[in-house]
Amino acid sequence: MFISVIVPVYNVEEYLDKCLESLLNQHYSDMEIVVVDDKSTDGSLNIAKKYEKYTNVKVIAKEKNSGLSDTRNVGIKESCGQYIMFLDSDDLLCENSIEKLIKTAKGKKADIVQGSYYTFNKNGNKFYTNITPTEKNKEISIPGFPWGKVYNAKLFEKVRFPLDFWYEDTIVNYLLARLSNKYVAISDYVYGYRINEKGISFTSKKSKKVLDTYWIIEEMIDLSKDIGLKIDDSIYDMTIFQLSNLLYRRIHFLDEETIKNTFILACYLIQDMGIKDSKNKSIIFRDIEKAFKEKNYRLWKLASFVI
Repeated sequence: MFISVIVPVYNVEEYLDKCLESLLNQHYSDMEIVVVDDKSTDGSLNIAKKYEKYTNVKVIAKEKNSGLSDTRNVGIKESCGQYIMFLDSDDLLCENSIEKLIKTAKGKKADIVQGSYYTFNKNGNKFYTNITPTEKNKEISIPGFPWGKVYNAKLFEKVRFPLDFWYEDTIVNYLLARLSNKYVAISDYVYGYRINEKGISFTSKKSKKVLDTYWIIEEMIDLSKDIGLKIDDSIYDMTIFQLSNLLYRRIHFLDEETIKNTFILACYLIQDMGIKDSKNKSIIFRDIEKAFKEKNYRLWKLASFVI
């Protein structure tokens, strides 16, 4: 098959039929669908097994629940396509999404192709995000979520989603984009993302597990070194951004001592990267960089809130 679509499943019996139907209704035949059930406790696995009557659908039932990252990794291991796509089991594909993405990947010889998307809530309200058509070679920074894209399967020869972390999709920018030789974005709408009010962003505000937004950055830098990626200006700038806006937004509900200690860890991590100054000329970005270098907690909080 030219593309493998990996669908990680866990307790989504309410949405799974519509998700898989949106896949099977694609006008693209050179596709396998790899459904991986993460030991669901509802009827999700039985629903998935109904689709095994289609020759291009493979359903894998894991023996124990181990989270989204491991479920995606099982799908990667079991896939055989030249390209890989991830479809969350409560989301939807737009009409002809795969054909549009693969046509672009072939025509542009791109390792990653991203399309526009919409988000929708339980009331059916849709909010559209249009992606500006783009072509980039190397030095690539792309939207950091794994869905709405197709990836050259070769990108996963050395890379898997990190286990036991929240915000595991950080690998998209830190590893996959940097391993890619070419990224292309198209304006066509390819993906519908369901706003899940039971998801991490809604339910986790006061959980210490949100500190994974820091720990995942340490993990990404270590993994970058392990697979031979240079810690360069682009990864430095990305780390500055991750440890300012994203970090503060996710942990600011925690107690002040925890926030301050996390900031100090971030200061040392930035220092250990060994890059003196960013080439980014933004005043706010410069203020954040200064806050890390001088361990200025108040400046970091203010600039992180503004950026």
